[in-house]
Amino acid sequence: MGKPVFTMRHYNRIWDVLSGCIETHKEYSANSDLDDGIEVGMNVIHAELGSMFKMDNPNFSLDKWELTSST
Repeated sequence: MGKPVFTMRHYNRIWDVLSGCIETHKEYSANSDLDDGIEVGMNVIHAELGSMFKMDNPNFSLDKWELTSST
C-alpha cells in the first residue's frame, strides 16, 4: 500500500465542513420530510467519506470521525 492521499488536516477540515452543514441545516430547516432527507443524505456522505479515509489510511480513526450527538 502506498502513502495515504489524505492527512489529518484534510480529515479535520472535511469533518468541520460536514458537521457545520448539518448544524446549519437543522437550524434553518422547516422540519419537512425533504429536510429530513437532506440531513440523512449529509450523514450518509459523512459515513462514506469515513470509509474511504479508512481504506486510504489504516491508521484513520473512525471513532474520532463520528459526528457528535449534537450534530
